[in-house]
Amino acid sequence: MELKLADLEKENDKYLRKDIDGGILREKEEIDRYKQEQYIDVVDNLMLGNYNEFGEYEIEDKIKEELIACRKVIEDNYENLLFVKTEASVNAFSNLHFVVRVTASEKADYNKVTLELLEPIYKAKGFIENTQATLLKKVILENNSIFKDEIYKAFNIIVGTDITGAKTEIIETDENFKEVIDRKVKLLYVKEKSQADKEYETYHKMNVEELNKTDEGKKVLENYNKELNTAKKYLNIKENDFKSRSDLLLNNIERFMPKIPTPIRKNFTNLNSKVINRINKIIVVTKPIKPKVVVQVKSESKLNKFMDVLSK
Repeated sequence: MELKLADLEKENDKYLRKDIDGGILREKEEIDRYKQEQYIDVVDNLMLGNYNEFGEYEIEDKIKEELIACRKVIEDNYENLLFVKTEASVNAFSNLHFVVRVTASEKADYNKVTLELLEPIYKAKGFIENTQATLLKKVILENNSIFKDEIYKAFNIIVGTDITGAKTEIIETDENFKEVIDRKVKLLYVKEKSQADKEYETYHKMNVEELNKTDEGKKVLENYNKELNTAKKYLNIKENDFKSRSDLLLNNIERFMPKIPTPIRKNFTNLNSKVINRINKIIVVTKPIKPKVVVQVKSESKLNKFMDVLSK
């Protein structure tokens, strides 16, 4: 069963972080810093949900409804996992990806089937990648001869051809993704207007200087430089891309040091605070957006609910 902190008594600071041993942060300073990172990740990756006070990822019902209802095609399958995606790109934002999981139900001869949205979280131009999997819908289906067809019906999964063998016509339009597109366009606008390369450069140099003070820190820098060279070669990370370099450095610190040194942790916290303040200012002053991408369904609404959700 998936750990849900909202179901526990919150006597002390606890926050979900699934990519570490134990899956929970308990120190307030680390929780605060990690929350900042997630806030920035949501903007940088144009994510459809937000993290609540426990670190659980939540997507608004209106967006969920579009994700469940949209037509999906099969990409791949592996044992009890079926990977599907939207049948076409969603406006200028590429396809959305999902996984269907089949597990045994408590009821004999029935299976639990879930649909989850898969959102990649990229750092350092994709050198670091995590995936946010979010439950959208769960059904209990009888394990019989039409089990597979019932899954397709429940999650609107289509096959590539109809009964005559003709290719199925794509009928999805941007009207089917109004909430999804509206959020992504707003996030894209905020992301483009809130770049803070100079601040990343300043704090990156401070952190490198701090790491050079100890043998342990120098070993971290040695591995960081190896990975940076690889990222430059294969991912085209530029010399002045200090956002990517900062993400890569933090990743190495977390992997090879038992605990982030206090001066470095404070540097990252201060940097994140400045970036988030910049983002918040853009959100507050944003008028109806005229995005650079070509959007077939344009939204003239202001940020209203989006501002409230994003600032949590």
